[in-house]
Amino acid sequence: MTCPDCGCEMQEGAVRSFRALDAVGWYPAELEKKGVWARLLTDPVNLGTGVPGWRCPLCKKIILNGKS
Repeated sequence: MTCPDCGCEMQEGAVRSFRALDAVGWYPAELEKKGVWARLLTDPVNLGTGVPGWRCPLCKKIILNGKS
């Protein structure tokens, strides 16, 4: 995959939870500003314990594939 920001070839890999039972979730920005309690009381987009994606070695950006 080519990085949309700098055009460099991205490395394929995954973002993983360090603990086996901790799932990775996505929350909208407005919940991030409200703190941990707002996030605990809502239903995140659950991505599981590992999310496939790509990392650019030049600009250090990561693109995740949230499809299950």
